[in-house]
Amino acid sequence: MIAAVGHRRWDWRNTITAKVSAMRGARLLPRCLSLLALGCVLAAGCGGRRTTQTPLLEPVVESGSLVELGAGGLFRFVDHFRGGKPPPGLRRSADGEWRIALGEAHQPALAAPTPYVIRQKVRLPQSAMLRTGYGLVGEPDKARDQRVQFSIRMQYGGRVVELFSAEVRPGSAPDSGNWSTITVDLAEAAGQQVQIELATEALGPSPARPSDADVGSLAVWVNPTLLAPAEARRPNIVLFVIDGLRPDHLGCYGYDRQTSPFLDQMAREGVLFLDATAQATWTLASVASLLSSSYRIVRGSHPEIMAKVGQGINEEASTFQPVAMPTSLQSELRKAGYVTLACVGGGFLDASLGFDSGFDWYWCARSLPALPDQLSVVRQHLSVDPQAPFLLFFHTYEVHNYFQGWGHCLEEFSRGYSGALTDRQRLEEACLRGTPDRLSPDDRQYIQDLYDGEILHTDRQVRAFLGWLLARPWGKDTILVVTSDHGEGLGDHGAMSHGSTPYQSVARVPLIMRLPDGRCAGQTVAQPVALTDLMPTLLEIAGVEAPRGIAGQSLLPLLEGDGYDGPWPIFSESRGADLLARKGRWCYIARRGEGKEELYDIARDSDETDDVATSQPAQIAHMRQVLGQLVMKAVRGCHLAVMGPRPKELVLELACDGGLSYLAVPTLLEGDLVSVTKPIATSASGRGSGTSPGCRLEIRLAAGANPHAILFEPEDPRSTVLVSATLGGEPVGAARFHLGREQKPVGEMPIPIGRAATPMLLCDEPPVPERPDTWGIWIWLPRTAAWARRADTTAAQTVPDELREQLHALGYLR
Repeated sequence: MIAAVGHRRWDWRNTITAKVSAMRGARLLPRCLSLLALGCVLAAGCGGRRTTQTPLLEPVVESGSLVELGAGGLFRFVDHFRGGKPPPGLRRSADGEWRIALGEAHQPALAAPTPYVIRQKVRLPQSAMLRTGYGLVGEPDKARDQRVQFSIRMQYGGRVVELFSAEVRPGSAPDSGNWSTITVDLAEAAGQQVQIELATEALGPSPARPSDADVGSLAVWVNPTLLAPAEARRPNIVLFVIDGLRPDHLGCYGYDRQTSPFLDQMAREGVLFLDATAQATWTLASVASLLSSSYRIVRGSHPEIMAKVGQGINEEASTFQPVAMPTSLQSELRKAGYVTLACVGGGFLDASLGFDSGFDWYWCARSLPALPDQLSVVRQHLSVDPQAPFLLFFHTYEVHNYFQGWGHCLEEFSRGYSGALTDRQRLEEACLRGTPDRLSPDDRQYIQDLYDGEILHTDRQVRAFLGWLLARPWGKDTILVVTSDHGEGLGDHGAMSHGSTPYQSVARVPLIMRLPDGRCAGQTVAQPVALTDLMPTLLEIAGVEAPRGIAGQSLLPLLEGDGYDGPWPIFSESRGADLLARKGRWCYIARRGEGKEELYDIARDSDETDDVATSQPAQIAHMRQVLGQLVMKAVRGCHLAVMGPRPKELVLELACDGGLSYLAVPTLLEGDLVSVTKPIATSASGRGSGTSPGCRLEIRLAAGANPHAILFEPEDPRSTVLVSATLGGEPVGAARFHLGREQKPVGEMPIPIGRAATPMLLCDEPPVPERPDTWGIWIWLPRTAAWARRADTTAAQTVPDELREQLHALGYLR
């Protein structure tokens, strides 16, 4: 059946087509003869001409090769067709797809400027359907009398069946009346080879020469998809991220207040991870790491609204660079036939920042929404059976902005506070930018009461939604995961908010996983894990192979007691450029802004109050190596790695003829170990100027054995990079790489250093010196083609006003 009915144009050809469709082919001879007579009469009445004034233009036709759509299969037209020239209403996302925003929902789209026909041959299984949306982008002033007819036809068995036809007029907003979504049943052609046609045609008077003002140039199909349900489909995945949620304020983690009865129940019915660490302590970097299983110290993960790594947010900046996720949980599941859905609270997860990459439907709030409103949107979207397995990524700022009192649950924990923080402006200032030394004990208790009340409100909302979801016919086969992107300071380590340091109060997060059919129910995992482990774990449970090169490891062997070889080192970073390395019981923090190191034994000092760095020099040296290896393994962009004992000071010089836009030495503390004597000259937008004097950097590394990684990114992916070095004032060698020529070196490679040393090399994996007493320099460069594509889709963009307002409300802009 057709779920939406459109209006057909009244001319003799469409009348005949409609009659044929209604008859489902030639069934009775008398009816066919009557139909032919009707056609002749209409043709004679119209003089054999079209009833419209549309110019007779040759349609643009795109065709795809035959697709065998088996049960459980899914075919997205946007993955195989280019579409026409995209109108201004479409935006190219970081994954290269064109996307349209219909209200707050961002979806892949195909431009179909009239006349346009998309043809796809497909062999249909016993049950199949086509889902799509259609409409016009923009509100053209010069095409008021024009209309566009959208049609879906199917050819098979020597006949053409019109499955759908609708006429759309311009003039209404893109997110209102001229947009519709339809589902077309293809069961009548089950088991046959058919050709599906998506066609657009302009109706009514139009300019003699089609132009951007022509309404026909604004026609768009929204994510047309062929899908065939499977009898036994893969499990659905629901990933809930409750922003700013500390685990030690939940009952299942030992909290004495009744803040989380539902999450406590979910922990009893599933798996509770007692020691999970986020890979960053602010939303943008943490969620990007979670979804892509990578560390976000690479260029492209930090928007330009952050002036540079280590300096927080620059309110004056007017541009940003979208997040680049070459692989992600959603993209891998999408390739495996999952429908990928997301509903987020905006802010640092705004679609313009690149987070909609890989999602079929990305609902992103224009203003900070209340949790019940978000859940209502998802319920409505899932009210139609998804048919295919789906991923739902859900993010809410409900706990993050606890000081706004959205949940009205303060009375549950109120102690009768009547101090200065009852003033909303003072409360927000204290929670977002205050320090505990400026607050009285009653003030801090009031803030904690508000925080706990918001957790209780969120717990109740999540309970109602997940109860509804699990009660759906397809809900029982669903993996549920609840976690957070970071914690909240609440006065610990001198911070009320989060982001500035990677201490446990903000780096540690809850992690609860409930598998279908009671699998692994009741387990409690004390082993330290990372949020980067979620992507490979969920992929393995879903039967999808994880991509190579990700930072995380599947936790399924740990849960099932089969082949687990942990503990694995864990990495985290703060917005203030402090870095954390965890291995087993030891937690090492490099306070780069202050030029100091800290070391904590988490097993006996979970609150990190006893810094043992000075009494554990051997452990400090080991954790430095752990941090260096983590960085060198994780970084996919351009970087140098220096490993092995250096008897004298090493000076590295880095030059680039195309300009350098980024430099970081995350493995080094600031101060004595490194100095950049020729810093990058930056333009007003924060990117490199590209002028020669600003492209040469000198980095001094003191004598020693610490491994170091120097991260950099040329502004132009076709640049030439020159690296040279001196050891104790003596030249070591130089290497020149032309990025536009597949990274093959130009000129000679440098001479090996010492008798058994390793020369400067291009590498794919982290190096290991052949002997412990030798050292060398290694160079990583990205694949030029992939990098150029990323550069094309992640160029600096203007910060939307709505996003700026949201970041103000979240406390990230001052």
